[in-house]
Amino acid sequence: MIVTAAYKHDLLITSCINNEVQIFNRILYKIMKNKDNVRILNHEIIGENFTHCELHLNATGKIEVLKLMSQKIFQLFEVKKKHPVIFK
Repeated sequence: MIVTAAYKHDLLITSCINNEVQIFNRILYKIMKNKDNVRILNHEIIGENFTHCELHLNATGKIEVLKLMSQKIFQLFEVKKKHPVIFK
């Protein structure tokens, strides 16, 4: 499982750092989209889930990421019903 890079919430969305994060995430998707054994976790975590330095997650942010990860893992083990192809 690969987690996308987070934006710096204390900066404007149009800042050069956030633009680089967006470019990085886009390249990450391009490289990993054809890999069957890789899942990308795109987290949209709000600024209040980070510490005062806006670099590390605080306790609630870590819980949010863990919830998202567990949802992705459970999706891997879901039984998908496949409909058989019937020929005449």
